[in-house]
Amino acid sequence: MKYSIGEKVTNLLTGKEGIIIGTKEKAYKPKTDPYNRKEIYPDENMDYLFMIKKAELNNKIEYSGMMSVLESHLKKI
Repeated sequence: MKYSIGEKVTNLLTGKEGIIIGTKEKAYKPKTDPYNRKEIYPDENMDYLFMIKKAELNNKIEYSGMMSVLESHLKKI
């Protein structure tokens, strides 16, 4: 895998910045989930889980929403 968990990237399809939170090999383990999932993997045929950056205020970054993306759709910041 080209990117690792915690790496900041840009989604080339949407133009949005965000962070990698999970891969095909290593699941994202949310603290809370409305569907009561213990682990979340990217959708089938996708490579990464990408959390979208919403805002940055006082050196704190707020993230909102996640999506499954292909490696070819990402670019390192």
